[in-house]
Order: sequence, then structure tokens, then C-alpha cells
Amino acid sequence: MAVDPERAEERPTTFAGKPGVVYAILKRVPGAELPDAPKGTFTIKTLGDGAAWVMSLDGIGKFKMTRNGQLGVEGTYRIEKDQIEFTDEAGPFRETGKAQIGTYRWRLAGSKLLFQQVHDEARGRSAILLSGAWDAKKD
Repeated sequence: MAVDPERAEERPTTFAGKPGVVYAILKRVPGAELPDAPKGTFTIKTLGDGAAWVMSLDGIGKFKMTRNGQLGVEGTYRIEKDQIEFTDEAGPFRETGKAQIGTYRWRLAGSKLLFQQVHDEARGRSAILLSGAWDAKKD
């Protein structure tokens, strides 16, 4: 069986005695690129007003942040290596326009989640995310 040069990576195989080609579709799942991607619920109390913030990351690309038990913002996130990109979609503190998306470096240090700003035009989001180490909440 001849292989078309433009499809050289395809490998002929046999199914039930008949030749064929196996095709695979690989789908990238946002938030699941790294086995140690942050997932779960994280908490922090901000300095100044002492507000209790809770951030939930579902591990597959959705986040939600509450302030003192009330919805602040929810949206999607995407992880690529050590960077996380938040996109606000709903909630009273959601950002729009150029400030809708913010990118940060992240790292887990034991049960603490830490952020370092890469690019974000939203002052509120950066103030909260950079206010200190976020503690992993035990379920």
C-alpha cells in the first residue's frame, strides 16, 4: 500500500481483515494541561478591608470568586505551563474590554497558591490575586 507524502504520518492498519487508516483527534482541555495544575478551592483574607475571598478552580477551565460569601466574578481560565489566563464572564466585579482578560504566573507551594502578574489591566483582579498566598481549602 502506497502512502501519500502529504499524509506520511498516517499508518495503514487492518480491521477485521480489511486495510484502513486510524485517525485520532486530540482535544486540548483548558485547565488540564499540567498534572499539577491548580484545582480546588482557595481562600484569602485581604488586608485593609479584611474581606474573605474564595476562589474555586474546577480543573477543566471554569473559575468562580466570591467575596464574603457573595458572587464577585466567574468565568473561564486557561493554563499553559506556569501561566494562567483568567477571562471574566459574569458577576458584579467582572471586567470588560481590554481588562476582561488577565494573565499571571502561578505556582503551588505546599498548600499555598501564589500568583505573579504577567499582564492585567484590571486593578481589582490584580489587587486581590496578588494580596498574598491563597490557602487550599480542605474539602
